[in-house]
Amino acid sequence: MPVGDRTLAIVRRAFNWHAARNDHFVPPIAKGMAKTKPRQRAGKRVLADDEIRDIWKALDTAEVPAPFPCLLRTLFLTAVRRSEAARMEWPEINGEWTVPAERMKAKQDHMVPLTPSVLSFIGEKPKAGPFMFSTDGGKTAFSGYSKAKAALHAEIAKLRKAKGREPMPPWTMSRDVRKTAKTLMARAGVRADISERVLAHVIPGVEGVYDRYEYLEEKRDALTKLAGLIGGIVQ
Repeated sequence: MPVGDRTLAIVRRAFNWHAARNDHFVPPIAKGMAKTKPRQRAGKRVLADDEIRDIWKALDTAEVPAPFPCLLRTLFLTAVRRSEAARMEWPEINGEWTVPAERMKAKQDHMVPLTPSVLSFIGEKPKAGPFMFSTDGGKTAFSGYSKAKAALHAEIAKLRKAKGREPMPPWTMSRDVRKTAKTLMARAGVRADISERVLAHVIPGVEGVYDRYEYLEEKRDALTKLAGLIGGIVQ
């Protein structure tokens, strides 16, 4: 989001807060003042194959906390949001991983089939608490994203510079990784309606209301194809 639009959003929230407490105050900011529309702000950043390879390689050598490589690779291989994966707990795993509704944007449980690749990243039951991605044995969930991602970026930059390549453009751990996973599933032949369910997007219209099938096996097949494609990219 451009700086001007970000500033406008902050000022609008402040005005709206004051208006909710003062019946005589009318916020002076009208709809449509932002320079960019929501669809434009969403962006089109999808990681290219060479960028995925760089990330995978740099995760092995970057000075980051131990859970971070596992967490980021899990995001690529499951297409869940960062906030949904970071607080993964051992009791949520029973062959599949059930992300509870309170952690989901759509406020519904989301079942994620776990491929062998993801299971190898997750590892064994934590010793001191329920959280799978943790720096203290599972007592607390991992949260040092900014510092870890900065260290990863530095390692990627070092790898690229050594080969005379340009720095990698910025990317986000949640939205851009999910868009990349969605794009890779399309490449792997996964139907769009199935990949939408893998991403736990709300299905619109009558189908979303009446079709309550979980599509577990279809999602398993989609994530298996995604893992196979990523495996071929990073090898």
